[in-house]
Amino acid sequence: MNASLSDINVRLLSAYFIQWGVLMCYFNRFIHCSLVAVLLSACNSGYQTSVNSVPTKTKDSSGTTSMLMTDRVFNATNSNLGLHYVTATSSKVSIISDFGDLYRLNKKVFKIVKNDEIPEDLLSVYAVDDMVYLSDKKGNIYSSQNNFKTIKQDNVGKNIALYGFGSLDDTLLIAGYNGNIFIQDNEDHENDKNDSRQERDWRNINLGGYSLYSITSDGNNTLLAVGNSGVIWRSADRGAHWNRLLVTGVNSNLYQVRYINDDFYIAGDYATLLKSSDHGLTWKKVNFDNPLLATKHFKSITTIWDGKLEKIILVGTGGLIISSANNGISWQVESSGVAEHLLSVDCTEERTNATCYATGGNAILSSTDKGHTWSPMIIQN
Repeated sequence: MNASLSDINVRLLSAYFIQWGVLMCYFNRFIHCSLVAVLLSACNSGYQTSVNSVPTKTKDSSGTTSMLMTDRVFNATNSNLGLHYVTATSSKVSIISDFGDLYRLNKKVFKIVKNDEIPEDLLSVYAVDDMVYLSDKKGNIYSSQNNFKTIKQDNVGKNIALYGFGSLDDTLLIAGYNGNIFIQDNEDHENDKNDSRQERDWRNINLGGYSLYSITSDGNNTLLAVGNSGVIWRSADRGAHWNRLLVTGVNSNLYQVRYINDDFYIAGDYATLLKSSDHGLTWKKVNFDNPLLATKHFKSITTIWDGKLEKIILVGTGGLIISSANNGISWQVESSGVAEHLLSVDCTEERTNATCYATGGNAILSSTDKGHTWSPMIIQN
């Protein structure tokens, strides 16, 4: 009798959660669907749950919860793709997720790339012409010129997480954990042509302290790297020597630095947008007339040619997209059509008919009118 009542209670509880789950999924399918799946699993298995692997969750300085790329979640009911980084050239567009998945654009549809040589702990993606680079948390850089049919691997950081790529002329740069920067030479050193590994010489600069998320150059001698807690490092001699810069009142995480229209820009949390017009020596915080922007957190910045200047496009939390056609003097709020936190934006390099892409969470958006209007794109797993 007790066993029968127990079975009935489990079934009733399952039915209740199914009805509750349908209603909740309708309003918020990502959070509640995952919760419903766990609860139903508990009910149907005698209240015993089994989790294969769960990413470590952390909060950045904006309070936004993100997933560190430790182990992937093997859960068929988990609908959060965790899309995070996008890179775009005229020939290739690639996206990686917080779960280490790699997507590439194929005939206007983003499809997941399946290759056993691609690790599950990817951190960043970067493209130059037809070459795509990937980095992971173990200090590896992977490169491919043929849509990831073949991949070359180079261990650079010796188990140092590599977060953000940049370039200076033909030299690849990457910034990472604990203030590490790696600068590549221009020569390949392959000992075995049949080996998929590609050995290169890399120069390591360990600045210590805070992790660095982004690095770039002005195309000449100046390099800038930015990261946690408002840290900004500058080199005036192509990376040989570095000085830390302090900007009054800036201690939030800084996610991306770009060189735009002969100025440096840095995007970060708490509506932080910094601008330098003297090659990074001094900085001013960009102020916005729109009070709603003060509540946003800026995550990524890019440009697209607008006829006379590079138009600046900035994305952030709550589906934010803003743009400036006059080098940051005034800003226009664009409609993204989504509430997802947009974490990355990039545009192809053509002077005409270029396309911009923005991504975050479950959203991939594209714009063919210089970032003014945005449309969702199809994703196939």
